[in-house]
Amino acid sequence: MNKDVYVVRHGNGWGVRTAGAGRVAKSFDTKAPAFEYGRSMAKANQSELRVQNLNGQFGPCNSYSGHDHCPPRDKNR
Repeated sequence: MNKDVYVVRHGNGWGVRTAGAGRVAKSFDTKAPAFEYGRSMAKANQSELRVQNLNGQFGPCNSYSGHDHCPPRDKNR
């Protein structure tokens, strides 16, 4: 089973964790390197990447599983 990867606020910085993990796998000072690390983990795990915003909400997910559970919405509708 592929575990989704999350980029989340962690103290004064950012952390990357997998679904069901009690703590972050790695922490970063800024969001950009946390995103890159999370993306590489999601690609290796063939899973989803979810990124938290500054206000605590999660933005659109990125799928690296080959089957997109979060396809883009058609803006023409």
